[in-house]
Amino acid sequence: MLFFLYFFLGKKKIRVVSDAIERVISKIIKSGVNLRKLTRLDDNSVEFIIYGNETKQLEAVLCGMGVKYEVEKFTGLPAIFLKYRKRYGIYAGAFLCAAVIALSTQFVWRIDVVGNDIMTDSEVLMLLDEFGVGVGSYIPKIDVEYIQHITASRDRRIAWISLNRTGTVISVEIMERKAYGDKDTTPVNIVASRDGQIESIEVYDGTSVVNVTDTVRKGDLLISGITDGNAYGLRKIAADGKIMARVSETVRAEVFFTNTEKRYTGRIKEKNTLFFFGKNINLYINSRISMEKYDIMISRKNMHMWDGTVLPAGIETVGYLEYDYETVSYSQKEALDKAIEDISQGVQNAIGDGELLSRSQSVEFTDESCVIECELYYLCDIAEKLPIS
Repeated sequence: MLFFLYFFLGKKKIRVVSDAIERVISKIIKSGVNLRKLTRLDDNSVEFIIYGNETKQLEAVLCGMGVKYEVEKFTGLPAIFLKYRKRYGIYAGAFLCAAVIALSTQFVWRIDVVGNDIMTDSEVLMLLDEFGVGVGSYIPKIDVEYIQHITASRDRRIAWISLNRTGTVISVEIMERKAYGDKDTTPVNIVASRDGQIESIEVYDGTSVVNVTDTVRKGDLLISGITDGNAYGLRKIAADGKIMARVSETVRAEVFFTNTEKRYTGRIKEKNTLFFFGKNINLYINSRISMEKYDIMISRKNMHMWDGTVLPAGIETVGYLEYDYETVSYSQKEALDKAIEDISQGVQNAIGDGELLSRSQSVEFTDESCVIECELYYLCDIAEKLPIS
């Protein structure tokens, strides 16, 4: 607390020299000036600290006694004003900064979304943006009741939506239609997504037309979405189920001894854009990219306040990474190592969430390449939905 008092009132370190120094100090104290850290330097001089607002009172006492003094140090806000009193640009900048901060409270800084399981945050934010609600939106122009009504009627997944504002932050609370999100009522059959031998059958809706151990081919009907409702006759429903089957698949990887590969040259060109309350300002003049072949990498860094609050302003950097194609030669061992890496990834992609039952693998070297073939035998769900026409 004392620090802030010193800062706003200003603090002066004073040195006084007099042959009658005791009488001078006594007179100053009687005048009501509070001498802090009073230190005697020698028989005729002392130094002490006073607040800036006590300066005139001290001057009146010393001038009345004909004693001179020296200000050894002056700190605090009054000292800053004194030092920069003729630099009007600083005051203009401070005023402009204060005005910007005051104005910024009228705009949306952040939007928080809660309660969404089916919809992603991005989908909710895009929907709100259609009706003028986004980072940088002018708060007095946001019609909360209208937006709550129109957004709920625009997307069937939303049962209701609520917008609450706290300062510059809008909290969006959503309740979704769980039934709509969990199940599609479009009439479908369940067919085989690939050839296989059925291991197990789980029917959630519809009528199974196959049995365990049956062999099916891709496209064969597994669960029918056409049921007999007796009194209502035949009707179409959304069949659903899980059909586990034993399937076989061949995965192949080939690596040529001489290959053309993409390599980055190390040359990078960056372009920065300042974003502020949803507006973008390019910090570059020339938008031309001299590279012929390049990949784009985008990074976005928001500014933060002293308390960690994320501000709707910052720098977006678009990096252009130049690349070229060059001929690469592999030895047999290098080609084999790369083929093993490729076949491992291929096996993982093929099986997915399935269960591997067995595998066999062969390696062959030709004049041009290394070839690995892997025969897989695994268990997986072959149920695939097919709309009923």
